[in-house]
Amino acid sequence: MESFLDGLKFWGPFVGFCVAFVGFGWRVLNRREDKLDARFRESINLLREDTRRRDDKLEARIEESINLLREDMRQINARLDANSQAIHADISTLTEKIEANSHDLRVEFRQLNQNFVNHLEHHEES
Repeated sequence: MESFLDGLKFWGPFVGFCVAFVGFGWRVLNRREDKLDARFRESINLLREDTRRRDDKLEARIEESINLLREDMRQINARLDANSQAIHADISTLTEKIEANSHDLRVEFRQLNQNFVNHLEHHEES
């Protein structure tokens, strides 16, 4: 037993130093892992927040673009309506002119036809 106590006296401080060194080293490594883990979590949170902000900005831009497209479509439709009304008015005017001209041409053809008939009758009498 005495040799055990002598061995313990001799090896005790060394074993205590080794246990303290390993414990301190373990603590340092764990603290480093904890810091790295905390940095990683912070980076992930910042990345998520940045992604959310970008998504919000993108969604706002998309909504703005959709509204601009709707306004452009409304203006285009208004122009198309105005143009189609103008074309319809032009077509109506042209149709009226064609009808008036065709009536005048019919009257003129009847008169020419009558003149021709009168001319033929006049030649037959002579």
